[in-house]
Amino acid sequence: MPRLLLVLLCAASGSAAEPSQKLTVTEATAETRTLLKGRKISDILGVTHVNGQYALSEKPFLLEGAAATQQLGSKVLKLWFYPIYAEQYAWHSSWPQGVPDLESLAKTPYYEAVFAMPFHTYVLETEEFGLRKNFWQKGLGTPDREKVHAQIYRLTCHLLTRYRGTGKTFVLQNWEADNVMKYALKDAAPSTWDTAYQGMTDWINARQAAVEQARRDCGTEGVQVLHAFEVNFVPPLKESLAGKPYDLRRTLGQR
Repeated sequence: MPRLLLVLLCAASGSAAEPSQKLTVTEATAETRTLLKGRKISDILGVTHVNGQYALSEKPFLLEGAAATQQLGSKVLKLWFYPIYAEQYAWHSSWPQGVPDLESLAKTPYYEAVFAMPFHTYVLETEEFGLRKNFWQKGLGTPDREKVHAQIYRLTCHLLTRYRGTGKTFVLQNWEADNVMKYALKDAAPSTWDTAYQGMTDWINARQAAVEQARRDCGTEGVQVLHAFEVNFVPPLKESLAGKPYDLRRTLGQR
């Protein structure tokens, strides 16, 4: 099992095929089937559901989007798992107030209901409770490292225990690390960048260590919890990342 998944959200502008090359429908279908290698596309292609600006029914919004994804046929669902849960899934919802941490959020009725639906993979954009924005930017101190480890560990143990034997996979990930870094360092002196890179690296490693410990302690019978590091920007082949605040090659190199 890989130690860390790397999630890329957009394709590079340069691809294997020339940009001017066009495929016929028949060629595209054949190429897609080759890439699937016998798997169903519904097991690979998922849907992201978060922060909709309107609702289409009177169902609680988290459940409405999950039901629409299920109706579409996908078995993969991506959700946000943030302290601002009540804002991101607000429509027709009565969320409990004062949820203290990630494990408690997973136990709320709406998330319990979604996790009971027949999806086999849940990708959760996960943010720890009780930590300031970009808390790692000036270096990850011991108290914050311990908070990160404790929350991710308890969440992972809960998922491994509660959903044991279901065959489900949960992927815990950050949000677009390169964009986070770009805005965090927008007005920061370049002399501070290395500290921020190291802080992000330490934060991601703390999350990974927590998931690995939970898997050892709680077992993985019939359920998986994985950890992913998400980046968003893949530049054109001719563009250099060097000297830009969203160049995360050093962070990735320390995994």
